[in-house]
Amino acid sequence: MAQSKQTGVHRTNQVSTRQIWENEAPWHRGGRLVAGMDEVGRGALAGPVVACCIILPRTPMVEGATDSKLLSPNARRRLAKRIRRIALYIHLGAAWPEEIDAINILQATRLAMQRAYAGMATVDPLLLLDGLPMGITTDEIAVVGGDHSLYSIACASIVAKVTRDRLMRLYGQRWPAYSFAQNVGYGTAAHRAALEEVGASPVHRKSFAPVREVISSTLELLPSNRPVSTTGASSAQSAMEATLSSPIDTKENVLS
Repeated sequence: MAQSKQTGVHRTNQVSTRQIWENEAPWHRGGRLVAGMDEVGRGALAGPVVACCIILPRTPMVEGATDSKLLSPNARRRLAKRIRRIALYIHLGAAWPEEIDAINILQATRLAMQRAYAGMATVDPLLLLDGLPMGITTDEIAVVGGDHSLYSIACASIVAKVTRDRLMRLYGQRWPAYSFAQNVGYGTAAHRAALEEVGASPVHRKSFAPVREVISSTLELLPSNRPVSTTGASSAQSAMEATLSSPIDTKENVLS
């Protein structure tokens, strides 16, 4: 059985979709199903970390797909719709703020990835993921800069980013003081100023230093009317589906 390993495909400044599609070709030889995975939200002060695991057909190629961080919000949303339409399999997983606080962000990221990969267990794909090995499966290849250099990982990064941004906009409606629609939970100057002024919300990560310092100084939280459930792996997936205004496009096996 193949072992989890890391390879050094590094990012460059300008990479076309065709190039990252071709970069991935060696892993598709022999007809093996290949899944790409990426996560978003590790460095945010609020909200979950969200992972997407996706298996795409080799054709058609989604032109314009690249690392989600290099795309405008409108481009990400447009590409996410196209990616969802053609995906053979797509599954999302999340680790919620209280889970992040309980087990740390690295382990919570791994948990979100495990939940996303659980939807692929029956097809046993080769898993490509960005960064360092995470031990999600024994048939796993971690690629440095994979979100910029490999097509499936780039597409996963787009879907994960669009999903999490949408959730944070909904949180912004519930807690408008933090401007979540603009900062999606990251520690901008305006976000930090709001924390100082009104304290932390129930979706803030209390173990992260800027939030922890505010809590320790004020010892107050806003009302805990949280719009999602956060208990366990299956309910986390259900909570994300319920929170979004339209369901996650989790497709069944279309190859059988």
